[in-house]
Amino acid sequence: MLCFNIGLIIVIFLLLFIHLIGTNEASKEGFVIKELDSQLAGLKLVNKELNLQSAEMQSIERIKNEAISRLEMVESGGYDYVIFRSADSIVKK
Repeated sequence: MLCFNIGLIIVIFLLLFIHLIGTNEASKEGFVIKELDSQLAGLKLVNKELNLQSAEMQSIERIKNEAISRLEMVESGGYDYVIFRSADSIVKK
């Protein structure tokens, strides 16, 4: 009977130890998930800011201003069209 009681106590301690390890692992995983969620929120914010910067960089007004100021281009004053009356005037064989 004494051997049975000692065996039962050992089994109970082993089960408690296994339960403690499982609880510890679950709490560590929860902490990692919380940290990853925080990183994800930060990355979403950075992505939103980068999309806004991209839209600003691609705006027609910004490109026009950049072409005039940095590239020293000038705005066109008007358009000249060349009209050909027939295909024969373009290429003659």
